[in-house]
Amino acid sequence: MKKILATALMLTLVLSLAACGSAQPEVTIVPTEAPAATAAPTVEPAVEPTAEPTPQPENPETEEQILNNFLEDFTRAYFYGTAEDVQPFLAADFQGPVEAYQGGEPSGIETRLLFPQEDDPSRYVASIQFVAGDEDSYTYLSIDLVNTDAGWKVAFYGLEK
Repeated sequence: MKKILATALMLTLVLSLAACGSAQPEVTIVPTEAPAATAAPTVEPAVEPTAEPTPQPENPETEEQILNNFLEDFTRAYFYGTAEDVQPFLAADFQGPVEAYQGGEPSGIETRLLFPQEDDPSRYVASIQFVAGDEDSYTYLSIDLVNTDAGWKVAFYGLEK
């Protein structure tokens, strides 16, 4: 019964709309020019700044990144440079001969340890692991680093098996 009533109401609605309506006018769309862009209103600061803000670097390096970069540079100079290339990395009080690596072509160079000394946070110990030439075991470049006024420097370095 409900279905018949709903169908009758819909039919009545359609017929009444058809009888009351007239032909729809044809709509024509005419393209128009795009509106001109307007500049956004500027807002004047309420208070004039007294000094220019200091520009901040986008990604300031952390002390750990600086130390790692120094260690990579020193390692590169030691393995692939000369004693003259190593010299600028050494602390003023460095004692011992200044030498560059003289063994077979190093491979697998990797920082294994880098940590501060317990009694002095301005001093670090590092260990660089590598395979020398055709050897089948690791050799280690041990490095003591010290933070000076001129930045990080090498206080000691030497090879260990």
